[in-house]
Amino acid sequence: KYFNCYVHHYGYVFDTEEENRKHTERNINLLKKVLEKDENDHRLKLQLAQEYTAIKEYQISIDISEECIETIKNIPVKLYDIVSYAGWHIKNIIYSEIQRENRKEAYRKAEEFLKMPWINSVTKNNITNATTRLAHEFGKYEDCIKYLDIYLETYDIIKKDEKRRIRETVSDQIDSYLDDNFFLAVLCGILAASKLNDLERKKNYIKRLSTV
Repeated sequence: KYFNCYVHHYGYVFDTEEENRKHTERNINLLKKVLEKDENDHRLKLQLAQEYTAIKEYQISIDISEECIETIKNIPVKLYDIVSYAGWHIKNIIYSEIQRENRKEAYRKAEEFLKMPWINSVTKNNITNATTRLAHEFGKYEDCIKYLDIYLETYDIIKKDEKRRIRETVSDQIDSYLDDNFFLAVLCGILAASKLNDLERKKNYIKRLSTV
């Protein structure tokens, strides 16, 4: 049974960065021990990559996620959960690159990931949210519009189909995540449409903001 509610969990609160790092390193050691028994557990590998991101070890995090994606690419039959975890690994790579101020590389990788034929709607939504915002930042206003339109298309698909939404994310907390990211992407589209003097598109994007 699906329940129309979710719980926000914001993790632990630490007094110092050192406490945070010690806690994360504890998690990393525990995850590594479990992964010794099953090195192809993509869910745990995702958690491991995210733990490294939390302590700003971005390259290690990216390497873990890229290795997982390469493994998944070679699986002949891609089940829903495998594709979903691949999608979150893709998101981890893009946002790790952004967090370490390697924004052009994040944009390049995001465009490459979009060419993968097996990514699901949630993954495409995550990628195009990033490319919309980065394209605007780089002054690529036509690309910003192009990616925002894909983003809005996938957003509508995901929001309308609850079972698909949960299946593709292996999570029931996607609603708040979608809405949190919607505003910034659409705002970039509004600004890009203004730069291109596309007043009709700008008006339509402004209308979309009222739907959330």
